Amino acid sequence: MIGDWKELNKIIVNEPTLEKLRMCLNHQEHERIEQHMSSLEQIFSGPESVGFSAETRVASIALLAHLIAIPEPRLAEFPLGLSTWLLAETRLLFPHERLLLASILQDVNHLTRSP
Repeated sequence: MIGDWKELNKIIVNEPTLEKLRMCLNHQEHERIEQHMSSLEQIFSGPESVGFSAETRVASIALLAHLIAIPEPRLAEFPLGLSTWLLAETRLLFPHERLLLASILQDVNHLTRSP
């Protein structure tokens, strides 16, 4: 997984788009996370996606990794699906973002195949 939650939390604390999702993760309110996962889509594919900083975009990819790592399979479905879709849509990610996200998914695939 990418980094420590406390460090990532410090980075995204001032990003209003991620506020509700961040708060759910910060308070470990896993039952409410699903309601706010779509905010990640806005950062990469919504009409306002061009207005997000590079730091917010990379932190959002790290946030996807944290969501995938939650030990509740149903909660991993959306971030895994979004990650796969983002990699398939070549126009949505910058090369360094694509590399980071592909690395995360490769790590996830490696971990799920390990005995």
